[in-house]
Amino acid sequence: MNITHDFDNLQSETYKEVITDLIAREKMGRMKYGVTVDKANLSEQEWLNHAYEEALDFAIYLKRLMKLKK
Repeated sequence: MNITHDFDNLQSETYKEVITDLIAREKMGRMKYGVTVDKANLSEQEWLNHAYEEALDFAIYLKRLMKLKK
């Protein structure tokens, strides 16, 4: 799959922004950890823990925004 070609043909600016964010996030991860998630040597439990911690952070951010909107 040619990402550039597919990206250029996207009509949704929102999708383009998300894809751009994902690419930037991968670059940041490679710089910080020296590997991609494909190469990270983590156990299944460690992946689950990371995902859970990210979900907790997300819930906190949502709650904060909800409180700001009141």
